[in-house]
Amino acid sequence: MQTRATVSRGRIGVRFLQPHIINLSFNDSNPTGDYSVASAYVDYLARVYNQIFIISAGNVVNGNNYYVGNPGLAYNAATIGAMDYECEWCNFSCY
Repeated sequence: MQTRATVSRGRIGVRFLQPHIINLSFNDSNPTGDYSVASAYVDYLARVYNQIFIISAGNVVNGNNYYVGNPGLAYNAATIGAMDYECEWCNFSCY
């Protein structure tokens, strides 16, 4: 987060500026791959407030369900899956 320091009457204050990159690591507990209101809200925030969202693809795998979870389905966000140190797909990642 960017900050701006100000000096006023001998006091130093810090005013926080609006962040430009937001990281989200949460999603549906049972992803279906369907676009939802959570993804729509991320799209809204990204466009209206000119923000960049980095979102996890998902950290829950139920059986053979490997769908990306919401809000990772947002059109105006970068959705990232997980890989291990050998560049193999992690068993907990949905993508």
